[in-house]
Amino acid sequence: ETDTLAYNVTGPGYPTFREIAQHVQTLVPSAVIKETRDPDKYAMNARKMSLVASQRDLGWQPQVAIRDGVDLLYKALAR
Repeated sequence: ETDTLAYNVTGPGYPTFREIAQHVQTLVPSAVIKETRDPDKYAMNARKMSLVASQRDLGWQPQVAIRDGVDLLYKALAR
């Protein structure tokens, strides 16, 4: 049994939230992205994303890089 309540299912690699936000800003120049000094209430910005739990518990291996996934999501939402 695991104490994991949620799984991170990012793509391969470890982009920062800033890098992801910058890519979103490139795709959607009108997007308002605000970076603060304080992490969100779940402290997502304060830690590195890890695939350990999803690999260990689910046997899941990423196939799509974050940047490519953001592109695919954007294209799907733009339809």
